[in-house]
Amino acid sequence: MIRLAGAVILYNPPKNFTDNIKNYFNYLDKLYMIDNSEENTQYIEDIKKIGNNIVYVYNGKNMGVGYALNNALELSLNDGYDFLLTMDQDSRFQRGSIERMIEFINSNDTSNIAIISPEVILDNHVITDKNTPITSGSIINIKIANKIGGFKNDYFIDRLDFEYALRAKKNGYKIKVISDAFLEHTLGNYKIIKLINKKIVITNHLPIRRYYITRNTFYMIRNYFFSFSIYSLNQLRILITDSIKIILFEDRKTEKINMIIKGFYDFLIGKKGKYDK
Repeated sequence: MIRLAGAVILYNPPKNFTDNIKNYFNYLDKLYMIDNSEENTQYIEDIKKIGNNIVYVYNGKNMGVGYALNNALELSLNDGYDFLLTMDQDSRFQRGSIERMIEFINSNDTSNIAIISPEVILDNHVITDKNTPITSGSIINIKIANKIGGFKNDYFIDRLDFEYALRAKKNGYKIKVISDAFLEHTLGNYKIIKLINKKIVITNHLPIRRYYITRNTFYMIRNYFFSFSIYSLNQLRILITDSIKIILFEDRKTEKINMIIKGFYDFLIGKKGKYDK
């Protein structure tokens, strides 16, 4: 039987965030709660009510998703765990899904599998990218993560899960998506519009997210273009189509386009880390 820890990254979570944690907590040997909230949290008592075997880490400021994930990886490695379930504060599994993921790990040789991921559901639509699954809902092989270097701290947020998956594959490791396991995922203020009998997802990301997505996508394309050319070109296509959708359908158009331009410029000059105004 595997030793499975979990990590949930918190950032100013809503009042009911513990409901999502209870959805998977009982399947874990230990849960690391890494809090990137910039003000001292007021929900410690709510956390205690979830159960025992919780390690709460308050960073005191937003250190970025990569830092938080690497913190959890280091803690779980030192505590002797084999795998780490990584979760967002607003995600939850459908019934029976996490059991199927654990059953796969217990029944198969996973020494060469870096990531075990569920199918991701958004508004009743499967949106899983089997090449680069998102971190939320994924089970990370801790030994492999330690070998290839964990997540990119200098990406701060956005695309660090995609980059990690590409790096794992480039190093010869595999990614497994469990087709009968499902994670319900939320995407900010997204909306779905219907245009000529086709449904289009409008993400409505904040301008700052547009900065990170643009900057980090270009770093990812530069680093992996020759190893994953088709994937890289598709990521470039997504950047272009997202920019068009911002102009046509989203609010705060000028701010978002300006942040896209800023993200591309900072990529050109080699800037990484947290956005500096």
